[in-house]
Amino acid sequence: MVMQAAQQRMEKAIGKTIPKKQIKAPVPPIKEKYPIMDWKNLPFNTAVWKESERLAGKEGYKHPVRVVYNPKTMTYRTILNKSKFQVIDKKDLEFYKEAEKTDKSIKVCEVNEEDFLYLNFDTNSEPTEEELMQMLEKARKEMSGLEKEKYNLEVQLTEDSQFNENIVNVPNFGTQKEEWNLSGTIEQCIIRYASKLDGDQMNEILLGLEEGLTDEQVKSYFKLPADQMKQYRREQLEKE
Repeated sequence: MVMQAAQQRMEKAIGKTIPKKQIKAPVPPIKEKYPIMDWKNLPFNTAVWKESERLAGKEGYKHPVRVVYNPKTMTYRTILNKSKFQVIDKKDLEFYKEAEKTDKSIKVCEVNEEDFLYLNFDTNSEPTEEELMQMLEKARKEMSGLEKEKYNLEVQLTEDSQFNENIVNVPNFGTQKEEWNLSGTIEQCIIRYASKLDGDQMNEILLGLEEGLTDEQVKSYFKLPADQMKQYRREQLEKE
């Protein structure tokens, strides 16, 4: 009876008679159901979400640790993201050497105790005399060619036009007033005016730094001729 009732319903639905051999199983009626509504708060427009977004900042949340994978040994290590320098054990040395090949952020170096004591971890350390000379030479090369000729021509024209009206007295020295920009560190000033400093002037600047003069004291004679630089530097040292 159930099979016959099901067949009759199907025939009525499709509008034609179904042979008995095509009927394999009865089809139960499908009852209508209301959709399930999810009433919980959606993200992106809630107070909690906005507070989390504010705390994360512009760059988003950065996890404090990350995992490094060594494909050769199929092992993992967890390291701090913010740590720029990390001492590792000998047992981990081979792991990180292998990981270094695929992870450009990892650099492995081996130093003994004596070499380690001489390492300089000051990221804002003062440049050495050799580094200052290299910066000077680099700046001079950058000012070479047409750019340097154009710069020198503009300076000469400015000096000629203001020569008679811009004379001022520096203590003990009569010098021409120029608009020198001596802001920033003494190294930045050297690079800025590399094309205007000769070897003797550069030597007086370096001597002042080596003898312990401050940046401001060196800047006070920065634009003087070399012989006046020497005299002014000695006067500064006598005041110490």
